[in-house]
Amino acid sequence: MAQGNARLTLTLPGKVLALPLVGSLWRYRGWAVAAGLCGGVLALRFVYTMSRGGPPGPDPGDWLALGHDLFGERVRAARAVFPPLVPALAKGFALLLGPLPGLALLGALALVAAAPAVFFMAYHSGGLLWAGVATLGALFLPYHNEAMAWGGYPQLLAEALVLASLVLLGRGLQTGHQRLFLVSAGAGVLGIATSVWGVAFLALSVPLLLATALLVGLLRPATLRLLGAWWLPPVVVGGVLLTPIYWGYFSHFAEVPLNPSRLAPPDAFRFVFREWPWGSGSIFFVLPFSAGLAVYCLWLAPRPNLLGLTVPPLILTALAFYFPTGEPRFLSLLELGIWLGICAVLVEAWAAAQRLAPKGQVGVRWGLLGVALALTAFVVARGNQRAVASDEWYRVVTPEVHQALEWLRRHGIPGSVVVASGNLRGFQYFWWIEGYARLPAFSATDPKWMALKDEVWQNAVARQVLASPSPQEVASLAQEHHIRYLFLDKRVVKETEVFRQAGFVPAFENATILVLQWGGFTAPGPAPPPVPPGA
Repeated sequence: MAQGNARLTLTLPGKVLALPLVGSLWRYRGWAVAAGLCGGVLALRFVYTMSRGGPPGPDPGDWLALGHDLFGERVRAARAVFPPLVPALAKGFALLLGPLPGLALLGALALVAAAPAVFFMAYHSGGLLWAGVATLGALFLPYHNEAMAWGGYPQLLAEALVLASLVLLGRGLQTGHQRLFLVSAGAGVLGIATSVWGVAFLALSVPLLLATALLVGLLRPATLRLLGAWWLPPVVVGGVLLTPIYWGYFSHFAEVPLNPSRLAPPDAFRFVFREWPWGSGSIFFVLPFSAGLAVYCLWLAPRPNLLGLTVPPLILTALAFYFPTGEPRFLSLLELGIWLGICAVLVEAWAAAQRLAPKGQVGVRWGLLGVALALTAFVVARGNQRAVASDEWYRVVTPEVHQALEWLRRHGIPGSVVVASGNLRGFQYFWWIEGYARLPAFSATDPKWMALKDEVWQNAVARQVLASPSPQEVASLAQEHHIRYLFLDKRVVKETEVFRQAGFVPAFENATILVLQWGGFTAPGPAPPPVPPGA
């Protein structure tokens, strides 16, 4: 057993099996550590999410509604086309576990999805110790959770898949192994199939990685041939196959949904980096600091150092997309790049300690280990604190809301339109109504959050219904748009007499939600799907 090549022999009928023991399995200790970290955080996040009643935010309901549409069940009021990966996963997990547990598991997977790529690059740069430090910190970065991503699962998964593509491509350039190029291309295609974030990140970060590789002498004729033969063709074919989906995706938008909160750059940097110990997220500190890390990592890249090769493209991609758009979500990639850049500095300092005398080497390494543990503990604590706070702030599905959604799912007449108010913080219920209850819904929340053409006019109808002082107008709108239910947060919509006079009657009520049903329809069958004027 102490031997590195120890094996266990099993004699079966007609066959002798020699199973590896300690030595062979020891080679996979790194991935066992990575699996333990990812599995532990995934389990904790899933259990916590379910203990709060379900996933935070309004978006998970939309991914489930898009999943229903993807497989032929039309439940959304607004016409939309979306890249298929996340809707397919949402639908599949919901079928396996139920809507709320399935979406909670998908959210937890999105949260940990980038960790394997982080572990891989840190392991090949500094060994198992630094791979564990980098991965644990990346799992708890303060701005990296489902609620803070706003767009939610597609952005996190796309970021993780493009990061995997970038890291594997960098490793392929270092080693010349064609399999790495092929797997990198597969991850890139999945990133494109996940979200427009994947398209954007891949389109810029890969050229930046190749430029970095050219600067440090890794882009040689042999690696260029591997790139052209094993990486480029799958990505081009995947991109061409997904082009019709993205054509349909953009055709349904009234405007590109970037930075609807209209945060100015200083405010956006404070919002994203406020948990970090540098000037409360001041843009005047974060920008020079991140630029310094990028330059330092570029200096490290020829070592070869996979962290040094990957960090500059991450930081430059984030900044190149953020400043033209003002979209804070691009800064999540900057946060990840900064953390990995810090890890690269620690890895290099650890390696430099080997050149010291034995006594000094031990002291320096203990000091570096203490710094690494302190930084990681800080990131874990602050990241967990922000995850809990953002989960509570963006929560839409509470136990009371779940009860109302369940009533609609069981008793709602298929095809009937639901007009929904927002909650106290203005977040939407209507995507959850579509995904969970499978009924088309109009939202009466702030129109700035409505990006699709259909959602814009449906939002105007919903706001008109809930704001109208005339029972006759409410009844007319209900008849015209096949509105059979009103899903009202009683803390937001406090007066309901006009709806009762229009013919709506209470159908469900608890401490938070009142569902009114209109009895003005004479036809018992489902209403046709809503169609915008002029369509």
